[in-house]
Amino acid sequence: MFEFAKPKFRNGEDVIWQQADASALPFPNVRSDAAVCQFGVMFVPDKAAAMRESYRVLRSGGVFFLFNVWDSFEANPFGQNCAYNDRFILRSRPA
Repeated sequence: MFEFAKPKFRNGEDVIWQQADASALPFPNVRSDAAVCQFGVMFVPDKAAAMRESYRVLRSGGVFFLFNVWDSFEANPFGQNCAYNDRFILRSRPA
């Protein structure tokens, strides 16, 4: 997966590629600007733990992109609602 994704980024872009257990991320608290999961969450046994870990590692104002859709964003009201709620929750998080 990493080898497929790497060419989509330019040299010098600040991207770290690391395989990890989504339920126990090996990163310190409030470290990351973004967490991204595409299609992976359906394979995580403890989804609640994975969501908590993603939230734990994000800095205030960080973004969590979780998506698993087969159509456009405009045709996915559930995805739109999740995106709205994530932005609200992360922006209202205390620093």
